[in-house]
Amino acid sequence: MGLVLQSFGRYEASVAENLAYDDWPRLRDDRAAIRQLATRVQLDERFTAMPDGYDTHLGRSFGQATLSGREWQRVAVARALARNASLLILDEPTASFDARTEHDLFVRFKELSRGRTTLLISHRFTTIGMADSIAVLDGGRIVESGSHDDLLARRGAYASLYELYERLIPGAAGPGSLSSP
Repeated sequence: MGLVLQSFGRYEASVAENLAYDDWPRLRDDRAAIRQLATRVQLDERFTAMPDGYDTHLGRSFGQATLSGREWQRVAVARALARNASLLILDEPTASFDARTEHDLFVRFKELSRGRTTLLISHRFTTIGMADSIAVLDGGRIVESGSHDDLLARRGAYASLYELYERLIPGAAGPGSLSSP
């Protein structure tokens, strides 16, 4: 199982160590695999350009460099992918991303997670609207499930929440709209 949480680990360690932590026995001495992980989440150029490349120590206290919140989150995604797990659990994994960066990562993530079951937990319609299947929870129970378009057409709990979100932030909800299911 691979896991990416909203609050992910930021370790005072090298770039390579940060990427290797979720599969340490296999990755600690495999620079090619580490670099491949960074490439998969579009961070290889950033890491290669650092003072000591993948040996650059990260962190505010002892590090030579630090990463932005989005870059740290991409490192967390890389760690989850490192295990080649059959189940990925993503709990608000793009909380610090703007809408465009979030969309770009999820388009890429769909490719990266092919052949795996991915459980995505999110309150953001820009994120969940891209899912193959959506389950709406209320009081700890599934009250609806289906695709984004199916749930909008049913005009139930999902459509109601989507409509509310659209009223609050017009155009921000992402794919589809209530006027064109």
